[in-house]
Amino acid sequence: MIDILYLFFNAMEILFTSTYPTISDVRLTIFGLIHHLNFFLEDSLSDNDYLFIESINSKQNKYWNYIKESTTISTLLDPRSKTKTFITTEQCKKAINML
Repeated sequence: MIDILYLFFNAMEILFTSTYPTISDVRLTIFGLIHHLNFFLEDSLSDNDYLFIESINSKQNKYWNYIKESTTISTLLDPRSKTKTFITTEQCKKAINML
């Protein structure tokens, strides 16, 4: 459980120590958390750890689905990241077409 909470500590440290955090930073951080939580879910865990991670992951995915669409244009307009925060070229092209 400490490893899982450490992920959130690292994510918050990244966002809070950034001089000018942008929505692109938030998107990238949330995507990283989702990726790591899925990794922990695939690993063999005790029942309590699995339920704990699954609960966090479901809330995280719900939040991610909400902000994913609403922050696409602002992410594209961020001069520091532009298209770097999109995972696939298909997602990148879809975002550019939205703009």
